[in-house]
Amino acid sequence: VCIEEGFYEGIIEVEPSTIGYHLSFVRCCRNKQNNLKLGNNGLPDLGQTYYCFIPPTNIQNSSPVFKGVPSPYMCANDTTSFLNTAVDQDGDSLVYYFVKPFDGGSPGSDLPDPPPTLSLPISTVVYKNGFSEDFPFGNTGYSNVDRFNGLTTYFTNQTGNFVVAIEVAEYRNGVLLSTVRLDLQIIFIDCPPNRKP
Repeated sequence: VCIEEGFYEGIIEVEPSTIGYHLSFVRCCRNKQNNLKLGNNGLPDLGQTYYCFIPPTNIQNSSPVFKGVPSPYMCANDTTSFLNTAVDQDGDSLVYYFVKPFDGGSPGSDLPDPPPTLSLPISTVVYKNGFSEDFPFGNTGYSNVDRFNGLTTYFTNQTGNFVVAIEVAEYRNGVLLSTVRLDLQIIFIDCPPNRKP
């Protein structure tokens, strides 16, 4: 299976600010997910929002950056661990946890990007009954993230697509500076059993 990574980069110049800037990029739609609610027509209608906050000019900071490309494919009925770690060039303290992924545009909404106003907090996806950010696989699976190094462990006996989001919070001298969110689609597939070496 091929995995293609896209990297988008640009330079935006803004005036100095005492309140900071909010940046958002809103898209529609996610494909069908085992753990997300479907629209009234039985099709996926939950989008995605990518969000960033630039703090006031007097705060000198570089946000944490997640390293590596997470694998979207994992084996059902097998425990998988993946290091979703971030690096902070300022040496700030980092804390990891699961969060609800952001929602976005819906089909036919003709949603401009960006919306004319940004409503905070940003709305999040709607899980099916029995699923949540801490239980993305419902009662048929397990997920855990190490709060201090981002090591995540996943298990489910179901095949299919699941949405998971991990956030890393950046602290300096006990003060929260920023959060960075990693929104993942994990595809659990049936894997042939490996022979013992």
